[in-house]
Amino acid sequence: MHIRHSFAKHPFRSLALLIVSVMLLVSTYTKFAGTTSAVSLFDNLNLLPYMKAFALVQIIILLCLWCRSSRHFGLLLASAYFGAGIVMLLSLGQNPLLQVILLFLIWAIALVRRNHCGHCCDCGKCSLKDNATANKCNCGKPGCRCKEGACPC
Repeated sequence: MHIRHSFAKHPFRSLALLIVSVMLLVSTYTKFAGTTSAVSLFDNLNLLPYMKAFALVQIIILLCLWCRSSRHFGLLLASAYFGAGIVMLLSLGQNPLLQVILLFLIWAIALVRRNHCGHCCDCGKCSLKDNATANKCNCGKPGCRCKEGACPC
């Protein structure tokens, strides 16, 4: 229910994250399956022994982007990963358009999330409307925390 609500509330962010996720999953599959295009690219870069490690990094990026608490780390890791990928493809004289598109989509997702606090709540009882990191309720009970838009009290 929360995912559907998030998609309805922020369709661009959700659609961009879905596109990035599908592209990363396809890229991860090509690396794990050892397709000829992936093998030839990594062989040209002299990184063939590390091809599966790169696939694992892509899975970590994907998990970080979907998990709310690690989105900032996912953005940092994705920026470094795709930035290095762009440099490597440029050094081979190939077109890095796909990596550039992925990087801009990831940055656009982060920009939209930055403008909308990922911790905000509309319940009216908690203090999350001001970008607070803790989700304390204003109900007055000590230790009470707002959960998914509602005070549990």
